[in-house]
Amino acid sequence: MMNMYVPINCLNIGEKYSQAFLIHSVADRVSKQKGTIYKVLTLQDVTGKIEAALFDFPTDINILAPGQWVFLTIVVESYNNKKHCVISSINGVNTPPENITDYIPGPNDNVLNVYGDYIKDSIALVQDPFYRDVLYNANEHVHLIDVLKSSAYNTRGSFAYRGGLLIHTYMLLQSSISIIGHITDNISKRLDKSLIIAGCIFRNFGYSSILNMESGRYTEKDSAKLLGLRGVSFMLINHILISTESDMKINIPEPKKLALQNIAIANNIEECQSLESRIILQTNILIDEVYRNINNTYEHINQ
Repeated sequence: MMNMYVPINCLNIGEKYSQAFLIHSVADRVSKQKGTIYKVLTLQDVTGKIEAALFDFPTDINILAPGQWVFLTIVVESYNNKKHCVISSINGVNTPPENITDYIPGPNDNVLNVYGDYIKDSIALVQDPFYRDVLYNANEHVHLIDVLKSSAYNTRGSFAYRGGLLIHTYMLLQSSISIIGHITDNISKRLDKSLIIAGCIFRNFGYSSILNMESGRYTEKDSAKLLGLRGVSFMLINHILISTESDMKINIPEPKKLALQNIAIANNIEECQSLESRIILQTNILIDEVYRNINNTYEHINQ
């Protein structure tokens, strides 16, 4: 949409800019001089926010909503020692700009494609016919990789951005496969690698359903409060299992269903009903803890 994007924290007072912006919020205010209503748009990107005053707003006010993209021509000014801007023209934008990562935290599509390809390659390694059918059916019906790419892993933390669920799934999958690759032969014979792969992919799948993007940030839906991540993940897996049996005219053995469902809902070691479930749970906890510490260290340095 634009060859060059000037980040919000680089907008200079006295300069004029024409480019796409992401609306964080919209508010009505009353002019102290004229007593008329005008709009104040809070614009945001990864570098910060800025208020933009709009005095002559269009009849089609629907384009002025949180989370919407608009193409603006603005003039940056200083008011009460604070930088703000006045909008001189405004146009609706139907699709997000190609440089979406300038506005919303997270990797670009090329990076996500690399992680997505790893997960696709891992699915190709699944030897168990039932888990293979479940994964391919999920990819066919819910577009598994695309869902992971468009979802966040939680509303806060190192993966709370578009594609965060994909990257966390990749890390969980890679780490778990690496762990079972170093386990002694005696124990490795008891491990079901196909279950490990399927379990890693579906472990946190509920995030794709309980999170909602609002103004470039992820928030929890009511389902998160009612059922929680584990409950929603269980429901989604159960739906995929049922649709797989129906579509492919097969009966998945009950122990295999229970093993996959248990990986989704187990919240502690005592709840794990298989060694595979324990490996995935512990690896998931480790990844969360490592990145939580990285976040805390980063925030401390920047205080």
